[in-house]
Amino acid sequence: DHIYCMGRIMRGEGRFEEARECFELCLKAPGMGEARRLLILSVTANLYWELDYRYSVETTEAPLWSLLLRARRWLTREMHTLQSHWRATKGHRRILLSLAKVEIRLGCDGEARHYVDQALSMYGCITAPDIVDRLGHVRALIAAARVSGLEDAARFWADALRWNRYYNTSVEEVFTCSVVHMYVCLVQFKLRDTSGSSQHLGRARQVFATKEQQFLIPGVGTYLSEPVVVNRRKTRH
Repeated sequence: DHIYCMGRIMRGEGRFEEARECFELCLKAPGMGEARRLLILSVTANLYWELDYRYSVETTEAPLWSLLLRARRWLTREMHTLQSHWRATKGHRRILLSLAKVEIRLGCDGEARHYVDQALSMYGCITAPDIVDRLGHVRALIAAARVSGLEDAARFWADALRWNRYYNTSVEEVFTCSVVHMYVCLVQFKLRDTSGSSQHLGRARQVFATKEQQFLIPGVGTYLSEPVVVNRRKTRH
């Protein structure tokens, strides 16, 4: 538990290589129950595609994808086992989301959409989601937006904002919201809704100006936002 907690802290700070060492140690621990094992597999897979992104922007070489393919093997094996006795558990939802994100990163949007649709169906049946499933639901909506056409993407991005507000009624908009506003802005601009696009751009700028880069939701702190964060840093100097 101590090593896992250290890994979560490091990942939350963007220290992905150090977090990787912690999670891979956890994977070697004997006697884990199913829920714990699925949790560790999921967070390790999530970390792998964050690392894949970091490697891709730090080198000019062709992507190796070795970490992604390893994660896909693990997750696909677990998915076959889970689907054989179909239990809509928290672990099942974690594996679905992680596998969807790996497929997106590999450019397999059709496969990713299949897993995202299953996850969204599960989240729609939860009447009292805890903090983990609330985050998971928002993650699923973001993933759905990324593999959809423009009109559906606009709806999923808007749903991600709406559900985030619903789940966090007493909290001001956080870094994740600014990223979602940015993508709503881009989609609405492509749909020629310049008024709506400008509104979301303004809101994204407001939140970006006051919130530091966060890694709470996998991907939000790296490939979805880093181009904007880097540009913001340049404008400050």
